[in-house]
Amino acid sequence: MAAVFGLVVLVMSILSANHPRAAEELVFPSPSPAVSQVQYYLPYPGILPDSSLYKLKAIRDRLVLLMVTNPEAKAKKQLLYADKRIGAAEALIQGGKSVLGTSTATKAEKYLEQSVNQTLELRSNGRDVKSFLLTLSNATAKHLEILDQLKSQVTGDDVAALEKVRMSTLLLKEKLVDSF
Repeated sequence: MAAVFGLVVLVMSILSANHPRAAEELVFPSPSPAVSQVQYYLPYPGILPDSSLYKLKAIRDRLVLLMVTNPEAKAKKQLLYADKRIGAAEALIQGGKSVLGTSTATKAEKYLEQSVNQTLELRSNGRDVKSFLLTLSNATAKHLEILDQLKSQVTGDDVAALEKVRMSTLLLKEKLVDSF
C-alpha cells in the first residue's frame, strides 16, 4: 500500500513538473505584509483545483487521512489541508476564478471545522492539546482575515457564499476561545 502511495506521489510530481501550466501554478501571490494582521503563515497550496491533476491530489489527501490513525495527527493533517485550500482559494479568486475559489474556500473551512472538532474532542478526553488549540485559534483568525479580503474581490452569489463560510469560521473561533 505504501509503495502504491509513493508511486502515485512520484507520478503526480513528474506530471506537474511537465504540465504546461506548472510554471503558472508555481507563482502564488502572497498578501502584502502591510495588509496582513494575523501572524500565521500558510503553506504553499501546490496544485490548484483548476489543474487537471488536482483530482489526484484530492484522492491522495483523502487516502492519507484514512491512513492516519492517531487523532492528534489527524487533526494536524486536517489543519494543513485547510490552510492549503484557503491559500488555493485566495490564488484562484485573485486569478479571476471566483466561483472555483469560493468553492475551494468552503472546502477549506470544512477541513478546519473537522480539525477544531477533533481537537476539542481530544481535550474533553483529557489529552493535553492546549498548544494545538492556540495554533488553531491563530489559524482561524488568519482564515477569517483571508475570507474578509476575498469577499471584497468577488461579486454576486460568491459574496453571500463567502459570508456564510466566514460566519461558520467565526463560530469555530468562538468555540476555540470558549475552550481556553
